Amino acid sequence: TPTNNCRDHKPDLFDELINFLKTPTQICLSQNLWHDPSYPKNTVGHFVLFHSAHSIKFTFVQKNSVCTIRNNANVCCIQFSPDSSHFLAYSSADYKTYCYDLRNISAPWCILAGHEKAVSYAKFLDAETLISASTDNSLKIWDLNKTNSSGYSADACVLTLKGHTNEKNFVGLSVSDGYITCGSETNEVFSYYKSLPMPITSHKFGSIDPISGKETDDDNGQFVSSVCWRQKSNMVLAANSSGCIKLLEMV
Repeated sequence: TPTNNCRDHKPDLFDELINFLKTPTQICLSQNLWHDPSYPKNTVGHFVLFHSAHSIKFTFVQKNSVCTIRNNANVCCIQFSPDSSHFLAYSSADYKTYCYDLRNISAPWCILAGHEKAVSYAKFLDAETLISASTDNSLKIWDLNKTNSSGYSADACVLTLKGHTNEKNFVGLSVSDGYITCGSETNEVFSYYKSLPMPITSHKFGSIDPISGKETDDDNGQFVSSVCWRQKSNMVLAANSSGCIKLLEMV
């Protein structure tokens, strides 16, 4: 159920903007560098820079980087584990998700393989569970206890979630307390629960009529580009490619 609508924002509001607005309790460490207090205290000062040049650099607030991981394809998304300052995962355009222990970056701790196209997002559901999103129209849930350090951990996938449409755009991915929300190229928001392969609910965005300013049912090729759960609540922010942001409540 939408509880608030916003219009006239800059188009193409992707995940970076929504994550920037994620919580009012974030603390500014320096310009454009933030630390979320919900993460372990010993991660304060850690900062991860990743880009499409096939590399990931790790640094502190200080000038010099600590280490660099080289990847053979573009890196799409990266996240530290909320329970460990050493463990992280990143999604890659080579159809895989890589997990690393920063105490030994000579090789991945595990490689999660099973998607048929580029993996656009990777998020931790909890310390032992990861979810990945791909442009093959699916989400996959991975049990990290079933991974192995040699070869691909295809058998670690415990569930594949389908129902939304995602073939070419970044549509967002956010998790909260077992609930999983993503956007869709049908201009919809879809929510799943971690034990069910199909959506539990969805919400359709419309288009804003340029004359009346009212929302219509036509999507005009628009798509939901970013989503973000408000932690410890039943509310989620969603934005689409026309610049409209909605605050939705799951009831």
